[in-house]
Amino acid sequence: TGTSYITKGEMGLMIDPLTLIIGTLAGLAVNHSHQTLKVADAAFPLMPLKHNVSVIIPAYNEEFYIEQSLSSIINQNIYIANPELFEIITVVDERTTDQTAEIARRYGSVIFSGAGKLTAKNLGAQCAHGDILIFVDADIDAKPNLFNLILRDFEDPEVIAVGGVGFWGTPIQQI
Repeated sequence: TGTSYITKGEMGLMIDPLTLIIGTLAGLAVNHSHQTLKVADAAFPLMPLKHNVSVIIPAYNEEFYIEQSLSSIINQNIYIANPELFEIITVVDERTTDQTAEIARRYGSVIFSGAGKLTAKNLGAQCAHGDILIFVDADIDAKPNLFNLILRDFEDPEVIAVGGVGFWGTPIQQI
């Protein structure tokens, strides 16, 4: 997993200082004018969590994937250690014709949005209570230490956003 940073000085006022963005398309850019590559380390010790975290999942007809994705989120080691600091929000496109919303309700809040992934992400962010927002696709299968690896970067007060690179090849994306 590649991880990149944008510092407060580089972003200005474009983004809240405690917003996390993780996607499956591309990483963000720089950390103090150089790029840092971090390798996922399952042995990295669990960090103390100092912030509330909202996990936002836009979904459209994802009934075949959403259960495994949500299960991989609640099985994150940092989530298991601090469930009271996490909220899971699944933003379901109102045109969905399958059981996505019913499955997602078992894991957290479900909000219905208008058409489009961007609309869903924006609505999820508006409804979130967390200091840090994690955006993931509805078809991921996150390894148990992923959130711990990402959230540790927020120990640096200059880091305001973290991005990741996803890996494709199976119906479920492993990041």
